[in-house]
Amino acid sequence: FHASDEQRTQAIATAVDTCRDRIPIIAHVGDTSLARACDRAREARQMGVTHVAAITPYYLRIEREELEDHHRRIADAFGGPIFMYQHPATGDEGLSVESILRLADDGVVCGIKESGSDLDWFESLCQAIADADADFTCMHGAGATAIDSLSRGGDGLVTVAANLLPRTMSSLFDAFEGGALEEAHRHQE
Repeated sequence: FHASDEQRTQAIATAVDTCRDRIPIIAHVGDTSLARACDRAREARQMGVTHVAAITPYYLRIEREELEDHHRRIADAFGGPIFMYQHPATGDEGLSVESILRLADDGVVCGIKESGSDLDWFESLCQAIADADADFTCMHGAGATAIDSLSRGGDGLVTVAANLLPRTMSSLFDAFEGGALEEAHRHQE
Protein backbone atom coordinates (compact mmCIF):
# COMPACT_ATOMS: atom_id res chain seq x y z
CA PHE A 1 0.00 0.00 0.00
CA HIS A 2 1.35 3.40 -0.97
CA ALA A 3 -0.64 6.41 0.19
CA SER A 4 -1.18 9.18 -2.34
CA ASP A 5 -0.17 12.75 -1.53
CA GLU A 6 -3.83 13.54 -0.88
CA GLN A 7 -4.22 10.58 1.49
CA ARG A 8 -1.11 11.58 3.44
CA THR A 9 -2.39 15.16 3.73
CA GLN A 10 -5.81 13.92 4.86
CA ALA A 11 -4.24 11.67 7.50
CA ILE A 12 -2.35 14.65 8.93
CA ALA A 13 -5.47 16.83 8.83
CA THR A 14 -7.45 14.17 10.68
CA ALA A 15 -4.76 13.84 13.36
CA VAL A 16 -4.61 17.61 13.82
CA ASP A 17 -8.39 17.94 14.01
CA THR A 18 -8.67 15.04 16.47
CA CYS A 19 -5.73 15.82 18.75
CA ARG A 20 -5.12 19.58 18.50
CA ASP A 21 -4.05 21.12 21.81
CA ARG A 22 -4.29 17.76 23.65
CA ILE A 23 -1.15 15.89 22.62
CA PRO A 24 1.86 16.59 20.40
CA ILE A 25 1.39 15.53 16.78
CA ILE A 26 4.35 14.10 14.88
CA ALA A 27 3.77 13.85 11.13
CA HIS A 28 6.10 11.76 9.02
CA VAL A 29 7.31 13.80 6.04
CA GLY A 30 10.10 11.63 4.67
CA ASP A 31 9.85 10.97 0.97
CA THR A 32 11.71 9.90 -2.15
CA SER A 33 13.53 13.22 -2.45
CA LEU A 34 14.69 16.03 -0.22
CA ALA A 35 12.53 18.54 -2.13
CA ARG A 36 9.37 16.50 -1.51
CA ALA A 37 10.25 16.06 2.18
CA CYS A 38 10.79 19.82 2.57
CA ASP A 39 7.47 20.55 0.85
CA ARG A 40 5.73 18.11 3.19
CA ALA A 41 7.43 19.68 6.23
CA ARG A 42 6.21 23.15 5.25
CA GLU A 43 2.70 21.80 4.64
CA ALA A 44 2.69 19.97 8.00
CA ARG A 45 3.69 23.17 9.83
CA GLN A 46 0.89 25.10 8.11
CA MET A 47 -1.56 22.36 9.11
CA GLY A 48 -0.65 22.71 12.79
CA VAL A 49 1.51 19.70 13.62
CA THR A 50 3.93 20.16 16.49
CA HIS A 51 6.77 18.02 15.11
CA VAL A 52 7.80 16.18 11.98
CA ALA A 53 9.84 13.04 11.50
CA ALA A 54 11.74 12.26 8.35
CA ILE A 55 13.35 9.15 6.99
CA THR A 56 15.97 9.70 4.31
CA PRO A 57 15.19 8.85 0.68
CA TYR A 58 15.10 5.08 0.68
CA TYR A 59 17.54 2.68 -0.90
CA LEU A 60 20.11 5.37 -1.66
CA ARG A 61 23.63 5.45 -0.29
CA ILE A 62 23.92 8.91 1.22
CA GLU A 63 27.21 10.15 2.60
CA ARG A 64 27.12 11.29 6.21
CA GLU A 65 27.77 14.97 5.33
CA GLU A 66 24.84 14.83 2.90
CA LEU A 67 22.73 13.16 5.55
CA GLU A 68 23.44 15.95 8.04
CA ASP A 69 22.53 18.51 5.37
CA HIS A 70 19.35 16.56 4.62
CA HIS A 71 18.18 16.94 8.23
CA ARG A 72 19.21 20.60 8.38
CA ARG A 73 17.23 21.46 5.26
CA ILE A 74 14.06 19.69 6.46
CA ALA A 75 14.35 21.43 9.85
CA ASP A 76 14.72 24.75 8.02
CA ALA A 77 11.64 24.00 5.92
CA PHE A 78 9.66 23.03 9.03
CA GLY A 79 10.91 25.98 11.05
CA GLY A 80 12.16 23.97 14.01
CA PRO A 81 13.86 20.78 15.15
CA ILE A 82 12.75 17.49 13.68
CA PHE A 83 12.75 13.83 14.66
CA MET A 84 15.18 11.87 12.53
CA TYR A 85 14.27 8.37 11.42
CA GLN A 86 17.18 6.02 10.82
CA HIS A 87 16.35 2.73 9.15
CA PRO A 88 19.48 0.83 8.05
CA ALA A 89 17.45 -1.76 6.11
CA THR A 90 16.52 0.93 3.57
CA GLY A 91 20.15 1.66 2.74
CA ASP A 92 20.68 4.51 5.21
CA GLU A 93 23.87 3.80 7.15
CA GLY A 94 22.87 6.53 9.56
CA LEU A 95 24.75 9.16 11.46
CA SER A 96 27.31 8.70 14.18
CA VAL A 97 26.47 9.50 17.78
CA GLU A 98 28.76 12.56 17.52
CA SER A 99 26.92 13.84 14.43
CA ILE A 100 23.54 13.41 16.12
CA LEU A 101 24.76 15.27 19.22
CA ARG A 102 26.01 18.10 16.98
CA LEU A 103 22.65 18.32 15.19
CA ALA A 104 20.84 18.31 18.54
CA ASP A 105 23.12 21.03 19.89
CA ASP A 106 22.49 23.08 16.73
CA GLY A 107 18.71 22.79 17.25
CA VAL A 108 18.22 20.70 14.09
CA VAL A 109 16.95 17.48 15.69
CA CYS A 110 14.97 16.86 18.87
CA GLY A 111 14.76 13.09 18.73
CA ILE A 112 15.23 9.89 16.80
CA LYS A 113 13.35 6.81 15.80
CA GLU A 114 16.09 4.24 15.38
CA SER A 115 15.01 1.07 13.63
CA GLY A 116 18.36 -0.67 13.40
CA SER A 117 19.17 -3.97 15.07
CA ASP A 118 22.35 -2.71 16.77
CA LEU A 119 21.06 -2.15 20.29
CA ASP A 120 24.61 -1.55 21.56
CA TRP A 121 24.79 1.50 19.25
CA PHE A 122 21.33 2.62 20.42
CA GLU A 123 22.46 2.33 24.04
CA SER A 124 25.58 4.40 23.31
CA LEU A 125 23.38 7.11 21.76
CA CYS A 126 21.02 7.12 24.77
CA GLN A 127 23.99 7.35 27.15
CA ALA A 128 25.63 10.17 25.17
CA ILE A 129 22.35 12.10 25.15
CA ALA A 130 22.01 11.63 28.92
CA ASP A 131 25.64 12.67 29.51
CA ALA A 132 25.14 15.80 27.38
CA ASP A 133 21.87 16.56 29.20
CA ALA A 134 20.39 17.22 25.75
CA ASP A 135 16.68 17.82 25.19
CA PHE A 136 16.36 14.83 22.87
CA THR A 137 14.03 11.82 22.73
CA CYS A 138 15.44 8.38 21.87
CA MET A 139 12.81 5.98 20.54
CA HIS A 140 13.24 2.56 19.01
CA GLY A 141 11.17 1.06 16.25
CA ALA A 142 11.46 -2.69 16.67
CA GLY A 143 8.59 -4.16 18.69
CA ALA A 144 10.38 -7.49 19.15
CA THR A 145 13.13 -5.73 21.13
CA ALA A 146 10.89 -3.23 22.93
CA ILE A 147 11.90 -4.15 26.47
CA ASP A 148 15.57 -4.44 25.55
CA SER A 149 15.61 -0.99 23.90
CA LEU A 150 13.83 0.58 26.89
CA SER A 151 16.28 -1.17 29.24
CA ARG A 152 19.15 0.38 27.32
CA GLY A 153 17.92 3.91 27.93
CA GLY A 154 15.26 4.41 25.28
CA ASP A 155 12.55 6.94 26.07
CA GLY A 156 9.83 5.19 24.12
CA LEU A 157 8.78 3.15 21.13
CA VAL A 158 7.43 3.83 17.65
CA THR A 159 6.54 0.40 16.29
CA VAL A 160 4.29 -1.19 13.71
CA ALA A 161 2.90 -3.27 16.58
CA ALA A 162 1.63 -0.05 18.21
CA ASN A 163 -0.50 0.61 15.12
CA LEU A 164 -1.99 -2.86 15.29
CA LEU A 165 -2.10 -3.38 19.07
CA PRO A 166 -2.01 0.09 20.67
CA ARG A 167 -3.35 -1.04 24.07
CA THR A 168 -0.87 -3.90 24.28
CA MET A 169 2.11 -1.70 23.44
CA SER A 170 0.91 1.04 25.78
CA SER A 171 0.47 -1.51 28.56
CA LEU A 172 3.96 -2.88 27.86
CA PHE A 173 5.45 0.59 28.20
CA ASP A 174 3.46 1.40 31.36
CA ALA A 175 4.43 -1.92 32.96
CA PHE A 176 8.10 -1.35 32.11
CA GLU A 177 8.03 2.20 33.48
CA GLY A 178 6.32 0.94 36.63
CA GLY A 179 8.96 -1.74 37.18
CA ALA A 180 6.57 -4.65 36.46
CA LEU A 181 8.98 -6.44 34.13
CA GLU A 182 7.16 -9.78 34.21
CA GLU A 183 3.97 -8.04 33.06
CA ALA A 184 5.93 -6.10 30.41
CA HIS A 185 7.33 -9.39 29.07
CA ARG A 186 3.81 -10.87 28.89
CA HIS A 187 2.70 -7.93 26.76
CA GLN A 188 5.74 -8.25 24.53
CA GLU A 189 4.99 -11.92 23.97
